[in-house]
Amino acid sequence: MANPLLIPEIVYLLSGFFTPGEATEPSRVCQLWRDVFSEIIWRTCRVDERACARGLDQEGLTRNAHHIRTLVYGDNITLGRYLAPCTQLTTLKLYNTVMLQNSDEWSQATDFVQKNVNLHIVVIGPGAEAPVEFWTQLASRRSLRSLDIDGANLSQQQLHAFLKGSKSLQDLSIHSVCPWDQKMEQASDDVYPNLGVLHLGICIWWPLHKVDFLKQCPCVRSLIIEATTAGPVVPLEALTKVLSEGHLQRLESIKLWGIFRDDTLAPCLTAIPPLKELTINRFGDLSFEALSRHFASLKRITMRSNQFTGVMIETTLESCPCLTYISAKRILANRITQGKPWICRALETFAVSIIVDTDVDAEISAQSRGVFEQLAQLNCLINLQFGFKDKTTQGLDCRMESGFDQLATLQHLRRLDFSHTVQNMSAADVEWVRTNFKSTDVVGVCNEHGTFDQQP
Repeated sequence: MANPLLIPEIVYLLSGFFTPGEATEPSRVCQLWRDVFSEIIWRTCRVDERACARGLDQEGLTRNAHHIRTLVYGDNITLGRYLAPCTQLTTLKLYNTVMLQNSDEWSQATDFVQKNVNLHIVVIGPGAEAPVEFWTQLASRRSLRSLDIDGANLSQQQLHAFLKGSKSLQDLSIHSVCPWDQKMEQASDDVYPNLGVLHLGICIWWPLHKVDFLKQCPCVRSLIIEATTAGPVVPLEALTKVLSEGHLQRLESIKLWGIFRDDTLAPCLTAIPPLKELTINRFGDLSFEALSRHFASLKRITMRSNQFTGVMIETTLESCPCLTYISAKRILANRITQGKPWICRALETFAVSIIVDTDVDAEISAQSRGVFEQLAQLNCLINLQFGFKDKTTQGLDCRMESGFDQLATLQHLRRLDFSHTVQNMSAADVEWVRTNFKSTDVVGVCNEHGTFDQQP
């Protein structure tokens, strides 16, 4: 009878349980295992000075180039000799590209792009000064789906050359690049029907016509707009105008990072079609009132500002039936215990610090029990985080005598984080956690490192 560990189909199934870092040892078992696990080891290859110091050479890369799907290139390393053999490449990331100041290097990169019909994702990082020929060739790749330009010295002519030719692009991220002036906008009035994700990132200034570019992207589903805190206000009035004119009707996810006023954010949220996801770092009463029209459709919400108060958090949990993810700063325990039942029974991630506003042990225990009773109703929870970094703040009492054992209903839980909460857990409490959360990553028991090695 054949050894099952030498049957290729079984070895391929086993390989799916290994990360690239874990695949090195099993690749030494035999030739079959080496062939299978080499695909995992080489699927993503990083070429930089550190990798070369660890022994990466051109011969090894060429021998395994047929496995490489993602090539990450950086530092003062010649690109051409590493890039040419990677004919099956789907993702190319160019970072810290000192050598790409060389025209010959860009010529080789341009030739590679021209010949590679499988290229789906390209990331151009800081220091890359690609010529117009490279952008033109890149735009002609009908396989290209995602482009991320981060800190590249991109001229208006180069950006126009790319946008003019690339109509198959689905994901475009442009941030920390050259100023985008009206000449650029007037030169390109094309429509980009396939563009679904658009990230307009950090710039020194925000011209209004940059937001007008959104009119050319009727199918955008996810929009990210960000600006530096040192820069000017993100022109939300211009975005609101674009939305009010009936553009971006397919928008369902928006992330706004920057400086804006409550009275400008509220009209923007009112004009947006029903959202499924919202991430924002500034908020106010007017904005929250406008957000309420999205409660029926909202699935994910991230609010990392103290302006998103406990009242707002509680109202969101009470009013969003489709909510699967919430991440916010903090909420008082008594706000939860005195509030209405949460209707977000599909919630999978709850990442909000829960604090107790009393030093009386009996009251802490009572508030903790009420909170655990509410959390225990969320049977779909996978990630539960209610700890915090401020060690001086009183958190929930995570002991069975205070109702912690009510969380036994959370059978799908894979991460439980109550780090930095002040605990006096008994050995029985710790054993209960171990017994009931065997498949869960538990952080916060007994010490700040989240281990069980300091049992009482």
